[in-house]
Amino acid sequence: MSKSNKIIIVAVALLAALLLFWNWQIVQKQAQNTGNIEQEKVAEKLTINLLVEGLEGLPTTVEFKSGGLLLDVLKEFNQKYPALNLQTKDFGQMGVLVEQMGSQKNGTDGKYWQYFVNGAQPMVGADKYVLQSNDRVEWKFAKSEF
Repeated sequence: MSKSNKIIIVAVALLAALLLFWNWQIVQKQAQNTGNIEQEKVAEKLTINLLVEGLEGLPTTVEFKSGGLLLDVLKEFNQKYPALNLQTKDFGQMGVLVEQMGSQKNGTDGKYWQYFVNGAQPMVGADKYVLQSNDRVEWKFAKSEF
């Protein structure tokens, strides 16, 4: 075998080794990215405690994704548990108002649906309230203090 053939064979072998190593690196990065995505999915599932006055038999622990808005979580909950009977009304820039849950409709006996988080009434609507893990959310049907 001539010297030039040996050089060509060595060059081809080196090139094949480099391609295999490069392909292995790509596969490793894809596997790492998949693992990171799975960890993020697990990490972003948070829970709140949800209590709705006058409605019994509904789960009190609700899972949601990080950054979830209270009204969006409530709408998803309503899809799973139609007994919630959530009804809302969109007032444009003023926001979305919960009009009814269960059989209790806003305005009945001067009462309205109001929510409290960790014992305090937020100054934003449920459509703008960003939930935090382990928040205790209570919906009360009562006369407004405002």
